Amino acid sequence: MVYIKTEADINGAHSEYQISSVPYEQLPEGWAEIPEGLLEKWESFRPYVKLSMENGLITDIEDDAEARAAAPVITDAPARLRERAYDSRELIQWPEDSGEYLTVSGAAKLWMYYLAEGNTATSAALSALIADAKAAIRAEYPDV
Repeated sequence: MVYIKTEADINGAHSEYQISSVPYEQLPEGWAEIPEGLLEKWESFRPYVKLSMENGLITDIEDDAEARAAAPVITDAPARLRERAYDSRELIQWPEDSGEYLTVSGAAKLWMYYLAEGNTATSAALSALIADAKAAIRAEYPDV
């Protein structure tokens, strides 16, 4: 079950929470359950919606384009962009000269494997490649 605040927050968005079930009588004041037939609309427009209500029940959900347009644009912080790059960009050729590439995150897992096996020479070589890849990503997404 998805429940939302019936009044928009100061930024125009409607807060939500999901739990298995709450009897109608126990819903906190100012909250309403989204009917099953309107969940798809909620997912499409959330959190900026206009609600139609009757007797405390949501009867329709529409996009609130005005609130959406007025909402501040949030950009990702450099640290978040770096983390995404560590997980998605295949920059580390491993084994060397193999033509196969790993992400920083994938290489870090492999590094732990080599270290746990006592293969310090291989883990050291991989560590250097990880450091180089992280430095390249940090240069692309520096802290401001």
